[in-house]
Amino acid sequence: MIGHAVANGIFIAAANRIGFEGLITFYGSSFVADPLGNKIKQASRDKSEVLVAELNFETFAFFRNLFPLLHQRQPQNYGHILNKMEQ
Repeated sequence: MIGHAVANGIFIAAANRIGFEGLITFYGSSFVADPLGNKIKQASRDKSEVLVAELNFETFAFFRNLFPLLHQRQPQNYGHILNKMEQ
C-alpha cells in the first residue's frame, strides 16, 4: 500500500481489522501514508482504534514538483491504443 502511495503520488489509508476468523488471524496495523511513503499514523496490532491524521499538503506539492508525472503525460502517443480498445 505504501508503494501505491508513492507510485501515484497520493495520500493513502490502509485499513485492516484485528482478531480471528476461523484459522485466519488479522493483524490490524492500519495506517495512513503520505506521497513520499512515510507512515504518518499507524494503529496497533491488537486493539480497535480510529486513526485521525493531519495531511500536510506541502508534502503533496513537494512530491508533485519532484515527480511531475501529470505534466509528462503524452496522450497523443497512446490515443491509438485506446481507440483500438473501444472497437
